[in-house]
Amino acid sequence: MTAMLHSLVGQLRPIHRRIEGEILKRLDDPGAQAEARRFLQNLAPDVPFQPKAYAHNAATVFVLKTAFLKAAEDFGLFLRPKITQRDLHYGHQFQSLAPHLSWAEYLRYAFREAAYHPLAYDLFRETAYEAIFPSDALAKELVETVAEFRFSDTDSRVLGDLYEHLMEQEERKRLGYYTTPDFVIDFILDQTLMPALDRQGGSVRYLEPACGTGHFLVRAYRRIRDHILGINPAQTRLEVFKQVVENNLVGVDISEFAVRITLFRFLLEALQEAREEGVGIDELEQQLHDVTFNIFVANTLVKAPEEERAQAPLFDEHVEVRRELDPLASLYGRTTHLRMDLKDAFKKRFHVVNANPPYVRIHNIKETALVRQSNGVLQEEDFAEYLRREYASTYQQFDLSVPFLERALELTTRGGYVGFITTGKFAKQNYGK
Repeated sequence: MTAMLHSLVGQLRPIHRRIEGEILKRLDDPGAQAEARRFLQNLAPDVPFQPKAYAHNAATVFVLKTAFLKAAEDFGLFLRPKITQRDLHYGHQFQSLAPHLSWAEYLRYAFREAAYHPLAYDLFRETAYEAIFPSDALAKELVETVAEFRFSDTDSRVLGDLYEHLMEQEERKRLGYYTTPDFVIDFILDQTLMPALDRQGGSVRYLEPACGTGHFLVRAYRRIRDHILGINPAQTRLEVFKQVVENNLVGVDISEFAVRITLFRFLLEALQEAREEGVGIDELEQQLHDVTFNIFVANTLVKAPEEERAQAPLFDEHVEVRRELDPLASLYGRTTHLRMDLKDAFKKRFHVVNANPPYVRIHNIKETALVRQSNGVLQEEDFAEYLRREYASTYQQFDLSVPFLERALELTTRGGYVGFITTGKFAKQNYGK
């Protein structure tokens, strides 16, 4: 653990725990619980309401979004910083217009205004866990604490590591989150992405099916960028950034928070590319105002209904992948914000699939329900039984890395590369043999 991460965790985890406890207590109120249920129904209809989980996720949202604000300010994204100039904005401007409003409402305002920024919509748009904000005292303490850190002095992965350390140990074990060291990622990329780049060049398609907070994706982006610039140095770094994130990279993770951190890390990559070229924020916004990131909140192991019916992936290598307007983005002035559907992203095979998949054993997911929309109604299915039905490799006491590997092989083009981290048990247990 780096010194900065140690300090972040040491100072923010206690605040996170207190916000979680406060929100959980407020959810005892029927009105507050009804509002939380309404947010979930509107923004995350597949997620069942559980007070403890809701309070934990809400606390995580507030801590991470506040850290996002400060990090974005440190990299120069906002002309009017909300955290470093908090006393100016809150004390002299915000309160002078609305003296009865609290620090918690200031945070709500700061998040919402940030979502109107062309490059920050995906990070700061409202989540299902913002029905109940922290108390005024905790909101002020959170802002004051985050303000003391300078994120531009460290690698962006510190935000991903912070998220993992905010998780309860039980939650980390359930999701199978384990930090992947950079040297391991680089070794796998050397063996998979680099030979694929030699063969495919700038058209290489790269998938991380359990992307977490983007450790593989960000490092893969840098290598693909360097390859393209080496072949065509006339291209600008921002042109290549847009090309790579829209055409070369796909990431999927079951955690919305992990996906948002991944998106934030790519925003910081864009800011660094602009800094390298001496491009200001206004020009950066103009060049990337309609950029689309193919990073999805989903369970890679759950197949589209038409794929389940066909009992095989439905590939079409010549399909023109559709991108459609995101209706939610229009609420934030994003009239050009496009979205690709995950099933469309999977219509073309990938040249490289890398992951550090979850190693959750079958006995730890037997009680897990797979919740899906069917004709507008939430339906539950036993996840373990679903995996046994859809994946031939799910033999005896398998762990989740096994169907992930089978899925990766399904999605990889002939002659492509799959690079996974696996447990030592894979070569010893019956399911691996």
